[in-house]
Amino acid sequence: MRMVAAGAMMALLALPAMPAHAEDNPLQKIEKQRREDAVDIDKEYQKALKNTRSDAPAAKPDPWGNVRGTDADATKKK
Repeated sequence: MRMVAAGAMMALLALPAMPAHAEDNPLQKIEKQRREDAVDIDKEYQKALKNTRSDAPAAKPDPWGNVRGTDADATKKK
C-alpha cells in the first residue's frame, strides 16, 4: 500500500510541471523574433550598400588644382 501511495504522490507532484514544458517560453519567442529582425535589417543594409557603391573609380583629388589654375592658363604662357 505504501508503494501505491508513494507512486500516486509522485504522479501528483509531477502533474503541475507537465504544462510548463508544453508551452513555449515567451522570452524565447521574443529573442527569436529579435534575431530574425536583426537578420532582415542586415540584409537590407547590405542591399543598400550594394546599391550605393560605384564600380567606376573615383576621380583622384588634386590638392594643388586651385594654385596651378586651369589648362587654358598653361597654354597662354607658351
